[in-house]
Amino acid sequence: MKGHICNILEIGCGNGWLSAKLAIVARGNVTGIDINIVELEQARKVFAKAPNLRFMYGDIRSGMLQDQRYDLIVFAASIQYFPSLDEILKVALNHLTLQGEIHILDSHLYRFNEIAEARQRSKKYYTQMGFREMSEYYFHHSIEDLRPFSFFMLHNPHALKNKLTFHKSPFHWVVVKNSYL
Repeated sequence: MKGHICNILEIGCGNGWLSAKLAIVARGNVTGIDINIVELEQARKVFAKAPNLRFMYGDIRSGMLQDQRYDLIVFAASIQYFPSLDEILKVALNHLTLQGEIHILDSHLYRFNEIAEARQRSKKYYTQMGFREMSEYYFHHSIEDLRPFSFFMLHNPHALKNKLTFHKSPFHWVVVKNSYL
């Protein structure tokens, strides 16, 4: 997609900082979508002058995007707020152009046998923070859940070469493509 017009959708954009950065480098339009109206209002105020950037309130699973298509769909630190990885990826795939990609980054993906322990850690964390109920809205997805999709990893924190580098990220960076390509 380098050098081409690239329309981007960021799902779970929060206050819009990443969407705004993407709008600076995109040769197309960037749309940030979120269900947190307070964060979206802040994004709209702060980034109101960006001509190729807009923010929408809602959930893409509702059909609000109708038949809109994007070259790049980004889930940055947001995939864990969707209960079903399978469902949200299928919905997102319906909004990709033929050559489009979904990027999942800054979110933990677990091995299947790690999920129960991760759930307990999250419950403990949110309880200690005074927001125990938040653990009911944080979902732990496994790497194995990606198997039905055409995907590859740009970064795997468990790969030996990444364990040996100075700049370590605990997060996977996964790219999902249309399976018919």
